Amino acid sequence: MNPTKEQIQGLWEQCVSGNILRDLLIDGTNSISLNNLFKYAVPKVKFLRIEKQHYPLSGDWLVTIQMYKYEIEIDDNDLALALFWAIYKALGGKE
Repeated sequence: MNPTKEQIQGLWEQCVSGNILRDLLIDGTNSISLNNLFKYAVPKVKFLRIEKQHYPLSGDWLVTIQMYKYEIEIDDNDLALALFWAIYKALGGKE
């Protein structure tokens, strides 16, 4: 599932500010790249595990994030989207 403009903005507002935030918001969905996520969003999480799955009925990638006492698992065929959704939910975002 692709995130909405509001969801993308919500994630980046929690991770960056100033000119970097402006540039990411201008890029919109193109800002959801592994490069941007690892540079700006991953440092906000406590624990991150990424696994390549080999199950036919699930996504190719499983991303697990631990924030405080919560653990979030997201699977998707697109690693960048799986990472986006896991971090988004870990930081309190709603679908």
